[in-house]
Amino acid sequence: MKIFYFIILSSIFFATCSPYKYLAEDETLLAENNIKFVDGENIDNKSDFRLELDTYIKQKPNTNYLWFFPRETFYYKNKFKTAAEVPSIYDEQLAIASAETLKKYLRNVKGYYDAEVSYEADSYNKETAVDYNITTGKRYTIRSIEYIGEDTGVINEIKSIKAESIIQPGLPLDADLFNSEKSRLVSYLQNIGYANFNPSYLEVKGDSSNNDNTVDVFINIKKPTNIEKFVKYSIGEINVYTDFHQDQDTSLLSNTILFDKNFRKEQSEYVIKPKAINKVVFVQPGDLYNRDDRYKTLRKLSDLGTYKFANVSPFILPGKDSLINYNILLTPHEKKYVTDLGSNLFYSTINTLSRKLFGFSVGGALQDRNFFGGAESNRLSAEIGFEFEILNNSLSTNTLSISLQDNLEIPRFVDWIGSVKLLKNTGLLRPKWYQDIKDDTKTNIGIGYSFQQILNQYNISVINASYGFTYQPNKDEKLDLIQIGLNWFNYDLKPDFINNVIQDNPLLQRSFENAFISGFLFQELSYFKKSVISPRSTWAFIGSFEISGLETYIANSLFNVATGSDDTWKISDDLQFANYVRLQLDWRNYRKVTQQSVFASRFYFGIAVPYADDIVNPYIKQLYVGGPNSIRAWQSRELGPGSYSEKLLNPVRGQAFYQTGDLKLEFNFEYRFDMFWLFEGAFFLDGGNVWTLRSDVDRVGSKISSNFIDDIALGIGWGLRWDLTYFVIRSDFGYPLRYPFDDLGQQWNFDYVGFGNVNIAVNYPF
Repeated sequence: MKIFYFIILSSIFFATCSPYKYLAEDETLLAENNIKFVDGENIDNKSDFRLELDTYIKQKPNTNYLWFFPRETFYYKNKFKTAAEVPSIYDEQLAIASAETLKKYLRNVKGYYDAEVSYEADSYNKETAVDYNITTGKRYTIRSIEYIGEDTGVINEIKSIKAESIIQPGLPLDADLFNSEKSRLVSYLQNIGYANFNPSYLEVKGDSSNNDNTVDVFINIKKPTNIEKFVKYSIGEINVYTDFHQDQDTSLLSNTILFDKNFRKEQSEYVIKPKAINKVVFVQPGDLYNRDDRYKTLRKLSDLGTYKFANVSPFILPGKDSLINYNILLTPHEKKYVTDLGSNLFYSTINTLSRKLFGFSVGGALQDRNFFGGAESNRLSAEIGFEFEILNNSLSTNTLSISLQDNLEIPRFVDWIGSVKLLKNTGLLRPKWYQDIKDDTKTNIGIGYSFQQILNQYNISVINASYGFTYQPNKDEKLDLIQIGLNWFNYDLKPDFINNVIQDNPLLQRSFENAFISGFLFQELSYFKKSVISPRSTWAFIGSFEISGLETYIANSLFNVATGSDDTWKISDDLQFANYVRLQLDWRNYRKVTQQSVFASRFYFGIAVPYADDIVNPYIKQLYVGGPNSIRAWQSRELGPGSYSEKLLNPVRGQAFYQTGDLKLEFNFEYRFDMFWLFEGAFFLDGGNVWTLRSDVDRVGSKISSNFIDDIALGIGWGLRWDLTYFVIRSDFGYPLRYPFDDLGQQWNFDYVGFGNVNIAVNYPF
């Protein structure tokens, strides 16, 4: 009956909101554009190609507001401007121009030299659909490649890297490939001294007289008319202005020659020590000009937080036309210290017993941009937060959290232990890789303390200290290494928590014992990589591997062998070294469906394995599902492990969930689309679970088995997002689709009432 009323009301609304009554007698609205391939056998991936060609159609249909309501109606009514669009009234001249543009693109860019494009417009009930009928013909391919020109020196250099060419015989003719090859050649030549060589000196010609849909390609190296041949440049003098500003009189600056460079300053002291600046300057007097070294210098100097602006400016002195000199202009920030204050407010529901939480936190940070005078950044931050519980119409404090953290970032590689250098000396690390690590690595040192009090549950104090590196050669790749990581977890368990949560579960109880997570030579490695597969598809990979207690375990084992003892080293009677290995792998793909929508997917695998005498991982390192960034139909730690369901189906009033495991599988699919103004929508499907690696008699069904597929939970839902450019405010509403157990009589659920499980978060879930 509700559906019937909705249909009636929608019909009335559409009738009153129809844009057609505003059209002139000879006007129609463009309803859709269709790209049809007459000879589709000549195209490999039609869906991607349609999306590519669609961008060259000059007139697009109007979109709808909230999926249903035509935006052009709001334009005619002069209301709701954020949802309005100028009506797309069909224009035949634009259809003609679109067909011609498509034909030129196919012939001149994609290598379909015989392509033809026609259009057909079909109008009915004040709407017009346009079909663009494309006959591509066979695509031409490269038969041979030859380099020609007068400058034999440049030609020989290009021929020396011919094997790495992006264009090869047999590949299709594609202007994008040729542009990429031009960029590759120009980059190579500029990196071996040819500073003035640019893409305009590369001319591509072709001979297709073979009559077999192949082309002989000739790449002509054109020589400028005013020179006999291209010149290789070397680097002359380098001037570093360490405290430059716009009105500075450079003739009054002091000058000191250090590291074969002129360091010039106005102030009595250097803003940053010259030695620290020299470490991130990769251009050296006497070297051949290298474009990558110049850009790398600019990037690394810009990364120094002490400076507001950095410029690496080349110039040539009269009479020395084979030398390139540099002025490096560094403008410092006016203030050395930066303060940052912030707050956070949240609200959430915990479970089906209507237990609600809301809380807030306030924090601040003080950052010193130049801590030791070498552009080191030291950030001291503190935060305090409160969480309140609403239960039975009463309000009580649920959680108190306090944290204090100090992080020092050194903008260069500082290998105090010497382990990375040892890898190079033993041949395990190539010299070039070692040099890349030195050039693109920052050193991180951290120490901190945090305290969290969960009322009637437990208190936890954590002291942490770390030393490691961040290697980031470009914006799409990053590697973090924590070489020394020390974390002391101290629990104070409350009687209610012991009696109601962990007393009947010895493994869970063991996971809440005090632990010392340690790594003295290696603790954790994290890696991020993003890559563009095509203009339509992008993938990303996030992986991490961590191990605790390895060095201590090896030393303990060797000591026992040498002494014939069987001791287990401990810090104290109630504090042991945690021994576990943890691996997490996260694959993500983002595929554009239309210009306004994306299909995102994620596949996750995680495993944490205790070793030595440990039979359970520390609770903080166990894996879980649920929550705003996981399976959104359930709250965090509400599901699993495996088919275990007691806590979920028979919760105690006021109960929080602690369902974790040693192995986790998860997958997420999400269709994201623009709605109107800053708002976006989404539909999603989440699935997965966690399992234990050991049998747990207190949690029947928790262990991973060959029938793990039966334990997969599925959730579906929808979401609304508010894109504020720098971040996204997200509301997701999830509903259970399949339970990982059959205790309810059926595992599948199709009864979706209300808003489901509400998740409020910032930014996308993946």
